[in-house]
Order: sequence, then structure tokens, then C-alpha cells
Amino acid sequence: MRAKLSPEAAARQRRVLKPWRICFVIYAVVLTIATHWPNLQLGPEIPATDKTIHLVAFGTFAILLWRSGWIGSLWLLLPIAIAWAGIDEISQGLPGIHRTVSIYDMMANTMGIITATTWLWALRPVGLKMDSKTSGGAGNRQRLRVQQFILDEMFARPGPWLAGVIGMLISGAPLLLLWLIFDPNSDVLRWAIILAMAVCTGFTMISWWRLYRAELERTVRQRPCLECGAALVNIDMPEINCSRCGASVTAAHWAAPSGPTSHPPLSQLLKFSIRPALLAMAIIVAGFGVIFGSTLAYSWLVRTYPNGWLAPRLIHLINLLPPELLNAIDLAGLLILLAAAMRIYRNATARYYDRGARCRTCGHDLRGTPIISGIGRCGECGTPFTRSEAI
Repeated sequence: MRAKLSPEAAARQRRVLKPWRICFVIYAVVLTIATHWPNLQLGPEIPATDKTIHLVAFGTFAILLWRSGWIGSLWLLLPIAIAWAGIDEISQGLPGIHRTVSIYDMMANTMGIITATTWLWALRPVGLKMDSKTSGGAGNRQRLRVQQFILDEMFARPGPWLAGVIGMLISGAPLLLLWLIFDPNSDVLRWAIILAMAVCTGFTMISWWRLYRAELERTVRQRPCLECGAALVNIDMPEINCSRCGASVTAAHWAAPSGPTSHPPLSQLLKFSIRPALLAMAIIVAGFGVIFGSTLAYSWLVRTYPNGWLAPRLIHLINLLPPELLNAIDLAGLLILLAAAMRIYRNATARYYDRGARCRTCGHDLRGTPIISGIGRCGECGTPFTRSEAI
């Protein structure tokens, strides 16, 4: 059960969620119009199949619905988003719309929602819980809490949204010119669309990174309350209460983002990557093995039982699925596999940060321990430590 927010913290939450809610409403309206537009057909210049577009469109829908904050549980997000996709697909059969209800479109929509939900699960906070009796040194969740605060404040400003709009204008203007010059069947137009998407994504991501760094520096300098965002005084004391919302705040909240070792060394990161990479490769190899084995099994059935009933029925079932849906299934499977690998990797980094926030001798939580000239002493056993060991 979520803890009840103070009025000040609730006001901040509404402020940081407002842009996402506006974005979700606009996207939902545009998506509904696109899926119900009479006789809408994709041109040959679009470098993606219809089912892949469905997968991406409804995956984005699920992510924006989650970021709106109107749904607080992934287990609740999944059925609600799938129900929306089902209503959207069934309503296309209404008279006068001239659209058809397709079970294959619904399958692609569902795969997109499941894929997006899997990634939201993979990117959720991991590590020791801060509200547990055994959470001494829950450094990773505190680190992620600070990062989430910075991201929330960043997207509460118009800069990131303007960066996305500018990226679309930079890439869209030349694309529109090429669209007027070249034939839609031209490969030049297809590659121009791919290049425009890459330019838009690259410009937006670079802009977001620069804005994030600026917001990071500003936030670390001000070191506000993580609950309501109010500026604090006497933050160098071991622990104080926010004068605005009453939340408990310590100087150690800001140690990880501002310290010299905010991230594990490269060698440690590579070590964390070995296990998920091997697991992903093993699953991919197994998948190709199943495909290759199915082909051999089918050939064996045809040779051994030429008049049998199993082989024809198997190939009939496979041919029922259109190739573009199979491509969407492959894409969804790959993205889900990458999400699982990301979760394993993040669990490994969480253990690194959680261990680093505790005394290496007795395990005492060091996050609230005062630091003088970068060196402190464990309050339980007296073992000296540096800030890089504490974060």
C-alpha cells in the first residue's frame, strides 16, 4: 500500500505528471483517429509492416498510460491497456467506418502492450528496500530515487518536449520535400524515412542528455527535498526534516549523484554484463534450434508418413499466420528477451550499490554518517571509509 502523500508532495506530483497526462491524452486521441480513419492504407514507402506499426503504437500507448500516473500497478496496467486495444479494434467494425476487425491486429496490439509492460518491469527500482528492517545500506534504491526526481523535474519543464518537436521538424521538413519529388514506390523515399527517424531520435536523445546533465547539476547544487521539491537549509547536518512537508532528509541522499564514483568502474560493468549476455545468446540459439528442428521434423514426417495427417495440419496452422505478424512476433520476442537481460544486469548493479553503502566490517548503514574531507568512520565499529566506499 502506498504511503499517503502530504499536500505539498501531492502538489508536486500533480505538477510533474501533468505534461505526461497531456501527452497521453493527445496520443490516445491521435491513435484512435488513425485506427478508425476510413479506408486507411499504408503506402509502399513505409519501412515497416502493418503489424509492426500496431505493436509499436500500442506499446507506446501503454508506456504513456503508465507515465501518466493514473495507474499505479503494472498488473493493472496490462489488462486495462489490452481492454482498450480490444475495444479499439472491435469498434472498427462499426458501420460507416469502412474498416475491418482483425484478430491479427489485436494480437499485434497485445504483443506491443506486453512488450512495453515487460520493459517497464525491467526498469523498475531494484535492490534492498528502504522501508525494510533489513535494508541497511539500500544505496541503489536511494540512487534511483534521486535520478527519478531529476527526470521528473526535467520533464516538468518545456525543454525536453520542445526538443522532441524540434527533432521532428528538423527531420520532417527535408522528408516532406523528398515526398513531393520522388515516387512513393521509390527506395529513396523509404531510406529517407529511415534516415529522418534516426535524425529525429538522435537529436532528441542528445538534447535530453544535455538537459539531464543541466538538471542534475542544478538539483545537486540546490539539494531539495525529494518529496515536495522545496529548497532546504542545513542539509549538511546528518538528518533534518523538511520545513515544508516534514519529510526526513539526509545529506547522504545527494552523495551518489555528486560523488566522484557515481558509477561502477568499466571492468565491473562488463562483469555485470556477462551473465545476461550469455543467457540472451543461449535463448536466441535455442530459438534458432527450435526453428531448424521443426523444419527437420516436418521433413521427417513427410518422408516417413507421406499419407499422414499430422504434417499437413502443422503446415496449415503455420500458414494461417501472415508473414508480417510473424515478423512482429519475432520483434516482440527479441525485445522481451532484452528486457529480461536488462533486469538481470540491473540486479547486479543494485547489489554493487547496496554493498557499497554499508560498512565492510559490520554492515552498518553509512549513508547518514557525516563525512569530513571525504573520510568518515562507521558509527558502530569505527572502521574508516571514504565516500567512494559509501556510495
